[in-house]
Amino acid sequence: MSSSPSWRAVAKCLIDQNELFGSSGKVDLTQEEIASFVGATRVAVNRVLVDLERRGGVKLGRGHVELTDLEMLKKEIRH
Repeated sequence: MSSSPSWRAVAKCLIDQNELFGSSGKVDLTQEEIASFVGATRVAVNRVLVDLERRGGVKLGRGHVELTDLEMLKKEIRH
């Protein structure tokens, strides 16, 4: 899944939003809002986020995403 442009767009959005709002490791956006930012459907964003959570990169919460392995996310978007 990491070769998907939507995967990269979601990962980049999460990293950018985290850096923009103080690098706390928590991004206060809904899946719908992330989808709007990256030009994808909420369903596509959900698939990416669930995959990222399964791989340990994020932890999903209601209305937010915790970035649990920021370095993994950064490494993956470079490939």
